[in-house]
Amino acid sequence: MRRVVLERDGHACQIRGPRCKGRASTVDHIVPRSLGGPLLGPANLQAACWTCNYGKGARVTVPTGTRVVRIVGQPATGKTTLRLLLGERLGLLTFGIDDERLALMRPGDVWPEDDSPAWRRLRQAVLHEAPCVIETSGLSKRDPWLYAGIATFTITCVAPDHVRRERLVGRVREGHPMARTPDYVRRLMALPPPDVTPDAVWPLQADAIDRAEAWLGRGGQILKASAALG
Repeated sequence: MRRVVLERDGHACQIRGPRCKGRASTVDHIVPRSLGGPLLGPANLQAACWTCNYGKGARVTVPTGTRVVRIVGQPATGKTTLRLLLGERLGLLTFGIDDERLALMRPGDVWPEDDSPAWRRLRQAVLHEAPCVIETSGLSKRDPWLYAGIATFTITCVAPDHVRRERLVGRVREGHPMARTPDYVRRLMALPPPDVTPDAVWPLQADAIDRAEAWLGRGGQILKASAALG
């Protein structure tokens, strides 16, 4: 596993601390095992130079005060629309897991079985571009890893099932790259709402954007790492 991770990260240290040596020779657990991180989960491993790895110890390498507006919800509930609205209103960069998946797909590809590289790209955005706006479904076991050690303001997006179905069918008709699997609509309609306690629900609470903007000036709760990481 060590060799695989080092080759995946190009033998470049991903921690990049103040005394970083640049070239990685060790593998670091992003979320330490003592905080619930898995021992061998590739998504929880990163290449690191000796200095950064041992200087980090059993800590999550997240700058103090890192804050992210987190958008979650079932597929086709308007998450991307809200993410772009928030980015424009708050003047922040925005990132979505589907955007990262699409960036890694070649023409003709279908939704990959293993999308770990997309989640790693998203984690790098969280670490290096915060404060920012991040969009996922909130249903993946990688979500706790994505936000480990980071203060989040969570907005859950909701929409009626008939609206969601119409949007998903529209993606299939338009030939959206993520909608090429035969069971796309059925599979995504069957996904449950995320099991989270939101700070706001959109569009039911019209002031969700105002509340997120106010929160960015005050900080928020830290989402702790979970043993459900993969």
